[in-house]
Amino acid sequence: MASMAAALVAALCYGVAAVMQAMAVRAASRRTADSANKSRLGTVDPGLVVRMLHQWPFIASLGLDLIGFFAQLVALRQLPLFAAQAIIASNLAVTAVFAAWLMHLELAWREWLAVGGVILGVAMLGSSAGAHAVTGVSPQFKLALILAVAGIAAAGIAARQQVPACLNRQPAQVIVVGGGEVGGQQVRHQPRPLRPL
Repeated sequence: MASMAAALVAALCYGVAAVMQAMAVRAASRRTADSANKSRLGTVDPGLVVRMLHQWPFIASLGLDLIGFFAQLVALRQLPLFAAQAIIASNLAVTAVFAAWLMHLELAWREWLAVGGVILGVAMLGSSAGAHAVTGVSPQFKLALILAVAGIAAAGIAARQQVPACLNRQPAQVIVVGGGEVGGQQVRHQPRPLRPL
């Protein structure tokens, strides 16, 4: 139960932090047209990060990200990977709701329906996720998993190099990061009973 609560806390912290960071960027990026034209980098403002560090929502969002990270560690230690990651990924719904409230964005009925679907899905997942036992795997399996994750990472890096600069490169990054995370969860030392942190 504590691990489920930790996953929900991580989702809440990550979602609220994303909205607070967006608010800080919006407040810090207000410049005059003259100052934008004088920038040698065109529309990029190098002072944006410095101005964001003076915004209290941005500083608070970093604290929320840190709390969410530690809550995620607790959740990943106790819950099965599929359950913890799905619950933490629901931070997108948290972001949408808090953006509608704090930034006065209007969500369409389809977006509210999607938020409701996420809540229903997390509730169903939480009710179905039970205790799991740590089982040992053979050294051959560990080696095969390491090679598979390395292959996926290499394919992702190669695909990233082939994508033109004008296109989004996120899918290749998701493959690399996701493969590493799954591999890190699966490769364990000797089987041992779970114990609270």
